[in-house]
Amino acid sequence: MESVFTHVFIDRKKSELMATRAMVQAVLPDGKKGDPVVEAYQKYVEYLMPFLEKTEATDLDKQKAALAEFVKHNAKINLADYFKQQVETAKRLSLLKSLRKKKQGAPR
Repeated sequence: MESVFTHVFIDRKKSELMATRAMVQAVLPDGKKGDPVVEAYQKYVEYLMPFLEKTEATDLDKQKAALAEFVKHNAKINLADYFKQQVETAKRLSLLKSLRKKKQGAPR
């Protein structure tokens, strides 16, 4: 439950950040790299969410590495247990059918 609240909190902060970004872009439409307003906004972003850039980059790298590792190997699915279970079920059903036939064919 805490993770849900954390996720909602981070999303709210992101929306606040986007609102601030929209205001900065409205005031200064052609901000250049060395502009003090752009630098101040960047510092504001880093202060508000210092973990955001680092986690997104590392999460993406981790996800790519995990995907590459997963795709490298063939999928190992053990179907023997599944088929064994199906065979056992079929044997039980055939035994029940044969017992029913014997019971129906026997004199009363």
